[in-house]
This record gives sequence, C-alpha cells and structure tokens, in this order.
Amino acid sequence: MDEEEVSGSRGKANLVIHFKDLKKEATIVRTTVKKMKMEPKYTDEDNGKWVPLIAFECRGCEITKWYPERGYTAVSEGGTVFDDVDLSDDWCDYDADNDEAVGVYDL
Repeated sequence: MDEEEVSGSRGKANLVIHFKDLKKEATIVRTTVKKMKMEPKYTDEDNGKWVPLIAFECRGCEITKWYPERGYTAVSEGGTVFDDVDLSDDWCDYDADNDEAVGVYDL
C-alpha cells in the first residue's frame, strides 16, 4: 500500500488530503487489526455477525463509505490462499486441496 509524507511531521500516511482553505492535512493510515485488539479473521461461526477485517487511523477526516473492489487476499479454513480477490460483487471459488467451496457474499 502506498505511503505519502505528512507535511510538518515525521510520519507517513496511506492517504493525505490537502484542503485549499485549511493549513492542516487530513490523513488516513491503514493500521493492523491486531493493534486495534481485533482478530482479522472470518469463519463459519461468524456467519451473520460483524467481524472487523481492517482498521484505519483517521485524522481530520472520517470514512463513511467503502466500495469493495479487487486486490484482496482470501484464505480458506484449509489454508489455501486466493490472491487478487474481486469483492465488487459476490466472490466464490473452490479449494481443491480441501474439497470445499469458499466465498464472500452480500458485502
């Protein structure tokens, strides 16, 4: 994930927004879910529950919507890795090593 320098700081952010009329910048940093004391994992037992999968530190702004697209990695319960998963619509695949269907629906 890209990182940008934050002016007037030694820090970096994944997104830096400059507002024309304000001196401060708004920043968003993708942080680890572990740092937020959450387990970034979704299993069958979590079906129908809200489960945190990603965490952000926002300064000067607030994330209000999310538009899932491609570039995600999914790991089956059997450990098979599926790269570049496109979540812009329902996604499903087959884990041949473990003889199980995998999928993400209704985001």
